[in-house]
Amino acid sequence: MTQLKIVTKLCSLIMIGLAYFAYKFKWFKKLLGDILRILLDILVIVIIEYRVLKTSGFYSNKNRARRFRVVLSTKLHAAKKMLFLKLQRSIYAKGAAVDLAIYKNVYFNQAKDGVFILSLYVKQFKNKIIRPIKILIKDIFKKSKIIIKYKLIKITTRLEGAQFLVSFYNKFDAPKSLTRILRKIWSKAEKFLILSRWNKQYLISLINSHVICYPTPICLTYAWSFGSLAGFCLIIQIISGIFLSMHYTPDINLAFKSVEFIMRDVPNGWLIRYIHANGSSMFFIVVYGHICRGLYYGSYIRPRQLLWCSGVVLLLLMMATAFTGYVLPWGQMSFWGATVITSMVTIIPIAGENISQWLWGGYTVGNPTLKRFFAIHFFLPFIIVGFTFIHLALLHKVGSNSPIGSDVGVDDIPFFPYFFTKDAFAFACFLIVFAILVLYFPNALSHPDNYIPANPMKTPAHVVPEWYFLPYYAILRSIPHKTSGILAMLGSILVLFVIPFINTSEIRNTTFRPIFKICFWLFVADFVILTWIGEKPVKNTYIFAGQVATTYYFLFFLILIPVVGLIESKLVKFKPDAKK
Repeated sequence: MTQLKIVTKLCSLIMIGLAYFAYKFKWFKKLLGDILRILLDILVIVIIEYRVLKTSGFYSNKNRARRFRVVLSTKLHAAKKMLFLKLQRSIYAKGAAVDLAIYKNVYFNQAKDGVFILSLYVKQFKNKIIRPIKILIKDIFKKSKIIIKYKLIKITTRLEGAQFLVSFYNKFDAPKSLTRILRKIWSKAEKFLILSRWNKQYLISLINSHVICYPTPICLTYAWSFGSLAGFCLIIQIISGIFLSMHYTPDINLAFKSVEFIMRDVPNGWLIRYIHANGSSMFFIVVYGHICRGLYYGSYIRPRQLLWCSGVVLLLLMMATAFTGYVLPWGQMSFWGATVITSMVTIIPIAGENISQWLWGGYTVGNPTLKRFFAIHFFLPFIIVGFTFIHLALLHKVGSNSPIGSDVGVDDIPFFPYFFTKDAFAFACFLIVFAILVLYFPNALSHPDNYIPANPMKTPAHVVPEWYFLPYYAILRSIPHKTSGILAMLGSILVLFVIPFINTSEIRNTTFRPIFKICFWLFVADFVILTWIGEKPVKNTYIFAGQVATTYYFLFFLILIPVVGLIESKLVKFKPDAKK
C-alpha cells in the first residue's frame, strides 16, 4: 500500500508541475497532452495491478510485492502505446472488473480501491486531457469513413461499365427486355463484388491491386497507350513465332525452302508469317513512340531512373531478338547482314577473332550460326517477358508519370475501367493499321533482296538492315574509321543509360520548357534524317549529312539535356530587380 501511495503522489506532483510549466511557457502546451496521457496511464496501471493482486488471495505479501514491482516496471516501459488497446488487454488478462467506459470518459470517481484519487486531478486538467482524446476519437472515425468511402469507390468503378451500358441503352430507346436483363446483370455483379471473397485470394488480389485498382493519374493522354501496345505486340510476336517454329527448319539448305513452304503449303501460313514479319516493324514503331513520349514528358527524371534503365535493357534485348530473327529466312540480306554484324566483334583486342569464330561456329557464317541464331531468337522473347515484369514492378513502385509532372497522387483514379477502355480503343486503332499493313502492304517494310536465296559467292550491291536499325547503321557508316564507327553505333544506344543521371532540369514536361522543346523536335527530325540516310548508297553527300546528324544526336543527349536544364532552372528562379 505504501508503494501505491508513493507512486500516486509522485505522479500527482509531476502533473501539477507540468500544469505550472504549461501555464508559464506556451511552447510547452503542445507536449502537455502526450505527457499527461502517459502519467495517467501509469496511475491507472498501478491501481488496476494493485486491485488484481489484492483480490487474489493466492499470493503472500512478499510474492505480492515482488510481482507488483515486476508488473509495474514492464507496464511503465509500454506506457507510450495505445491506451485503449493496452488497458483492454491487461484488464481482460487479469480478470479485473473495471468498466472501460469509466476510463474512456476519464471519470474514476465510481471505481473502488483508490481510483477516486485521480478524479481530483482529472477535474483540474479536464480541458488538457479530454480534448486530445476527443480529437483522437474524431480522427479515428474520420479515417475510417475515408477508408469505407475508398472501398465503395473501388466497387463502384468496377461496376461503372455495366452502369454505362444500362444508361446507353436507355438513352437510345433499347428494348425493355434488354435493359431489364442488363439491370439484373448489374445488380448481381454488385452483390457478387460486395459479398464474394475472391479478392482474398493472393493471385486475384494481386491482379486487382496492380491492374484493376492501380492508381493512375487522371490526365494521361493516348501517348501513354504506347506502353500497353508494346505488351500486346510482344504477345502477338510470341504466339505467331511459336506457330512458325513448328514448320521452320534451321538448316542452310532447307531454311529458305521451309519459309516458302510456310507461305505456300501451310494453311494460313502466309498470314502467320506476315503477322510475325510486320509485327516486328509495328513493335519497333510502338517502342520508338514510347521512348519519344518518355523523353518529351521527362520519364527519366528522378525517381524513375531505374525504370528508364530497365526500359533501355528491354530495347537492347528487342534489338538482339530482331537481328537474330532477320537472319532466319536465309535470304541474301539475311546472310550478308549476319556476316557484317557478327564481324564487328573483331574490333575487340586479342580475343576478337576467337569470339567471331565462336559465334559463327567455324571460320564463316554457316549452318552452326543459323542453328545458334534460331535458338537465341526463340529464347530471348521469354527473357523479354521477364524483364517486362521487372519494368512493370518498377513502374508500380514509383507510379506513372503524368503530363503535368505531378506525383502528389491527388488526382489518381483506378486503371479499370477508365484507362482500360482508353487502351482498348488505342489497341483497336492499332489493329486496324496492322491489318491494313498485313493484308494490303505485307512487303512494304521488307527488302526485296531477301526473297533471293543466300549466296555466299555474290554480294548485294547495297547491304542494309531492317528499317528500324537504319539510324544506327547511318551512324556506323558516317564515321570512316571501323572501330570508331562501331563504338559510336553502340554508344548511340548506351547513351540512353546516362541521361537520367546527367539531367539538371527541375521541370519534366517539355511543353513548359520552351528552349528544350526546340531541341527535342530537332532531335526527332534528326532521327528521321538518320533513318533516311541509312538506306541511301554510300556517297559523299549522304556521308556528310550523316556526320552532321550523328553530331547532333550525341550533342542532344550529352550536352543539350544537362546544359538546357541548367539554363531553364536559372530562368525559372530569376527575379528581376524591384527598382527597375
